[in-house]
Amino acid sequence: MDASKLPKGQSALKSGDSRPINLPGVYIHKDSGNKFTTAPGDWGVVQADHLMSPNWGGAWQRVSDVPTREELLTARKSQELNDQRAEAKEKAELKVELDKVEAAVASNKN
Repeated sequence: MDASKLPKGQSALKSGDSRPINLPGVYIHKDSGNKFTTAPGDWGVVQADHLMSPNWGGAWQRVSDVPTREELLTARKSQELNDQRAEAKEKAELKVELDKVEAAVASNKN
C-alpha cells in the first residue's frame, strides 16, 4: 500500500530519511530482561530512537504501547497491595519463629 494513502500519522516511515519510526512504548532488553517505558508523544519517539540506535546493537525490543495513566494507577495500586500482603506474611512468619524461640527459652528455664 502506498504510504500517501494512509491517514495522517499512520505511515511507518519518517519523512525524509526513510527509516522506520521507533514508536513510544514499553521496550525490553533482550539479554537482561530489563524494561524501559518511554514517554508518550514526540519525546517518546526520541527515547525509542535512542534505544533502537546501532549503539545498543539491537538489544532492545518494543513489546507494547505506552500504558495510559489509568493503567499505570491500576498497576501501582496492585503493586502496593502485593507489597502489603508480602509484608504481612513476612511479619506473621517472623512472629511464629519468635514464638517458637520464646517457647524454647521458657521450656529451658523450667
